[in-house]
Amino acid sequence: MNSPIVPVEIARKLNELGFNEPCYGFYNLEGKYNQSYKHGMILKNSSITIPNCVAAPLYQSVCWWLLENYHCRIKFDYDYLMDISIIEILNRIHLKN
Repeated sequence: MNSPIVPVEIARKLNELGFNEPCYGFYNLEGKYNQSYKHGMILKNSSITIPNCVAAPLYQSVCWWLLENYHCRIKFDYDYLMDISIIEILNRIHLKN
């Protein structure tokens, strides 16, 4: 985790699960990160806000969202393990839904 923003793979999984928290950036269809200066804070993949994009949340927002919506806590010691933990949790939640 060199960036406070989750990678595009995690952002896409969050979008599938209904992540709908404010973000300052988004990923386009090609997976390129864009900061949302013109739009201010955006909400997930809203065709009204920015078409064909997924929100690019901060890790902190994802951890709070998982705790509030799925009672999952992310505990990590190494940056790499945090991405793996989040992906594993999102995959398990997706399988249950």
